[in-house]
Amino acid sequence: MRDLLHPPLPASDLVASGLFLRLPAAGWLLLRATKHGEWGFPKGHQDPGEDLVQTALRECAEEAGIALITIVGRPVFDHYSVPNGKSKTTVYYPAETATVDVHLSSEHDRFRWCSSTEAHDLLAHPQLRTLFQRAVKAWPC
Repeated sequence: MRDLLHPPLPASDLVASGLFLRLPAAGWLLLRATKHGEWGFPKGHQDPGEDLVQTALRECAEEAGIALITIVGRPVFDHYSVPNGKSKTTVYYPAETATVDVHLSSEHDRFRWCSSTEAHDLLAHPQLRTLFQRAVKAWPC
């Protein structure tokens, strides 16, 4: 039986994992990076020994202070080259939480709960907008 939470991924120099996190009453959680000023979702690089779900959950807890999360669907991923020429695969899990309070790490200076349209408009990278659209279309009702 296939493991739907751990899809086979292309070989990559770098692997990151994150969450498209939704609070049903408030919308999608976006975080603004202190370093670049770009909006995105909780995400980070995989540590040795972690699986992709563990990475996504750890990153959300570290970056937003939210640890009570339910994965609600299949992940989406993108494989691309970063400016230094290395290959990178980023995986996002659709997830929900009932946690309203956000406690940002120093990596982010702002957060926002927003509609899918607002989230799409705030995202800086076209490939991330495309992944987010795919996840929203497949979101379980």
